[in-house]
Amino acid sequence: MKKTFKLLAAAVIVLVLLGLAAFALADIAIDEAHFPDANFRDYVESQIDRDGDGSLSDAEINAATAIYCSYAGVSSLKGIEYFTALTVLHCENNQLTALDVSRNTALTMLWCASNQLTSLDVSRNTALTMLWCENNQLTALDVSKNTALESLDCSDNQLMVLDVSQNTALKSLGCFNNQLTALDVSKNTALDNLCCSDNQLTALDVSKNTALTMLQCCNNQLTTLDVTKCPVLCMYMDEYQRITFADGNDYFGYNGDDGNILSFAFDSNVTVTGSYVSYPTTGVTEVTVNGGVYKLSGTTATLTGAEKKSLTSLVVPATVKANGKTYKVTAIEKNALKGLKKLMTVTIGKNVKTIGKSAMMNCTALTAVKGMAAVTEIGAEAFRGCAKLAKFTFEAKVKSIGKNAFYGCKKLKTIVIKTTKLTEKNVGANAFKGTPKGVTVKCPAGKLKAYKKFLVKRGINKKATFK
Repeated sequence: MKKTFKLLAAAVIVLVLLGLAAFALADIAIDEAHFPDANFRDYVESQIDRDGDGSLSDAEINAATAIYCSYAGVSSLKGIEYFTALTVLHCENNQLTALDVSRNTALTMLWCASNQLTSLDVSRNTALTMLWCENNQLTALDVSKNTALESLDCSDNQLMVLDVSQNTALKSLGCFNNQLTALDVSKNTALDNLCCSDNQLTALDVSKNTALTMLQCCNNQLTTLDVTKCPVLCMYMDEYQRITFADGNDYFGYNGDDGNILSFAFDSNVTVTGSYVSYPTTGVTEVTVNGGVYKLSGTTATLTGAEKKSLTSLVVPATVKANGKTYKVTAIEKNALKGLKKLMTVTIGKNVKTIGKSAMMNCTALTAVKGMAAVTEIGAEAFRGCAKLAKFTFEAKVKSIGKNAFYGCKKLKTIVIKTTKLTEKNVGANAFKGTPKGVTVKCPAGKLKAYKKFLVKRGINKKATFK
């Protein structure tokens, strides 16, 4: 009798284990029950369900390491919890009112900007290096567990307190247009970019932030600001005239081509303290500014590389100074920024005419390139493999685009062409091969038919929308 009971018990255990195994291995149906939002469900079907069978296998789930569902009209990301291998999530510009990423513990990059979020819990996402949650309705944000963060943008929210004391790896912090009355960045010694404008700050201590290359703190309640310990900001003070705008903001530095201040901006009533002595007065052939390395020759300078491979953003200035002279930055040399895996944004100064061969090739985190007002030539493979580049504008002076220049830019959904100087001869073979089927190409007046004809030959998909 005891033997029979043991056999029955063993059989029950086996059946239970088999049932659990079957449950664990069961495919997840791509249906309303698992993915309630129709637009997100469509994304999962088209981008993740590789065999098109209407369900997700373990292999398909594990292969989903990046999700890009921006501008997709998504109101719920319910179902995101299944993708536990996810490292990158772009869900900005949707209609999300809630976002649960507690199961997505492998996330390193989260961009959930321009939604309607009132709260965001990232306490379990300890691997995050980038968190951009700007333009929501957040009243609180706890990033104390996110000690690996290098870039945080929580601007345009309703935050009254922001504690970044645990984020010692932070290099870029955007927290403008909140309700902050205090901001302690003394622990953020790696910080090179700080934008805290449009708050209620009465004091700002940047004495520990010696790496700062950009500081914007306009529209606060500051009366004094000491940047003596910030050599690049002091350089702006020594090398540029202080300018006052009609809105009461001042700046040292230069104005970007898109109208944004790109260096050191503050309120005109603020007394700023700082002085800078750096370069020798003669004999300098190379200088480092904003994390970029520039070679000097004659009256011009060329960007030749980055000071550090960990660079996340770069502003290429219009000019650099050394040897008692001003040098116009006119070119980005071949291979200058090639393979910088963490570089996300590049702003190109108004005097740059040439972007060399492979200049930003395989910058796999690059999402935005700004400026380019004077650029005439984009070299071969200049942006090849920039898989996250979503939009690119060819300004009015562009005359040539090299072969394979944007090869493999698989997220390049918007191409704006302002130049009328392109021809089939000066756009190289496969310049746009590997760009997405749904790309939108905006052409200048009178060039739509001609541009469409030869750009398709150069790799733009036949199903692209030309306007």
